[in-house]
Amino acid sequence: NSCWQTSLRTGIKAEPIPSTNDGWFNTNMVTGSLMLDVMRGFTLGSKRPQLGFFAGPGLDVYIGGTESIVATVSPSLVTEIEVLIPLDNHDDNLLWLSGGHRIWLQRATPMMSIGWGTQW
Repeated sequence: NSCWQTSLRTGIKAEPIPSTNDGWFNTNMVTGSLMLDVMRGFTLGSKRPQLGFFAGPGLDVYIGGTESIVATVSPSLVTEIEVLIPLDNHDDNLLWLSGGHRIWLQRATPMMSIGWGTQW
């Protein structure tokens, strides 16, 4: 069963950084991320939950910094293995647990996420 899927992910993380100043914002770097993916893939099996394999392009936006706020935009390639769980009896809405990689020109980063949406 072949289908398209779009997803929007967001996240935030705070990392400690060396600093001589006191205060939480002076000793932590806050980074926010927004990721938009459009993937094509297929699912195995006719009963739910199903196992799905997806790949496609992604656009990653990172916002953060230590002394000033900087935004970085990076295109990526996304590969995922998903477990799809229906949320209703009509199979229109799905909850999925996914694990995969975001692949950039220099490196690949593993990721885990929980999503909700409709496939077509």
